Amino acid sequence: MGFFDEMVKHYRDFKREHGGSFNEWRKLWEKQSDVFRGFWKNKMMNHGYELSEDADLDPIIQILDVKGKRTEGRIYEGACNPFVTQSA
Repeated sequence: MGFFDEMVKHYRDFKREHGGSFNEWRKLWEKQSDVFRGFWKNKMMNHGYELSEDADLDPIIQILDVKGKRTEGRIYEGACNPFVTQSA
């Protein structure tokens, strides 16, 4: 399977799994962009703020990694699969 064929397959898999119109996806990503922007501005750039590992980072991990923090009731849609492994 060539690169183009593989990309078409991924696109079709995505459409089958997620459905939705372009406008629905745009609204979702605008919301998630706002969540990330707020996290960055109010927590990361606030030197007096101490991150609560799970409560603060879970939403960001879910946004940045399709397999990150894969739990029931996932709130955010992952943007990519960065293949970051965690060792025990």
